[in-house]
Amino acid sequence: MSNEIAKGYGYEPPTGPYLRLKTKGEKFRLRLVSDPLHFHDVIPKGNPPDENGVKTDKIVTKTAWIAILKDEDGAPLRVVCYDCGPMIYKFVKALAENKQWGDPKLYDIEVVRTQVEGAYYSVSPLPRPIGPLTEREQQMVMDANLDLTKLCIKDIPAGASTGPAEEEVDAFAD
Repeated sequence: MSNEIAKGYGYEPPTGPYLRLKTKGEKFRLRLVSDPLHFHDVIPKGNPPDENGVKTDKIVTKTAWIAILKDEDGAPLRVVCYDCGPMIYKFVKALAENKQWGDPKLYDIEVVRTQVEGAYYSVSPLPRPIGPLTEREQQMVMDANLDLTKLCIKDIPAGASTGPAEEEVDAFAD
């Protein structure tokens, strides 16, 4: 596979199984191929300093899917683990509940990092193709053999209050 990974998008994702937008204006095209996994993650020293100036680990709620990264023309490039915060899940859930779009595994989406206050990302459905994965895409997913749970579930520090991840994400999305 060439280094021109997301042709036309000006985005070159890392070579590992994970996918992330890092700067304003970056975007990519995906086909979600799994059900969402809601989980807790740890951002080491992600909390603001306490009264003693000590930063502690921050527990965040995230959602992840196995997805196919595509170029701007819709050609499949590789299978990735796409993890995101509740905002993107909210957009995807809204598409899933929209009668015109329905199941997001049946069409591609474009995710853009906008960095606009209140809407740090945007998610748009792409009208072509609509339908199940092609045989080639199905084979790519099988060959990638990514385990979403193993890729996303990490050890949470002892004593950290996390609550049920799925309920937290759904509460944000409603």
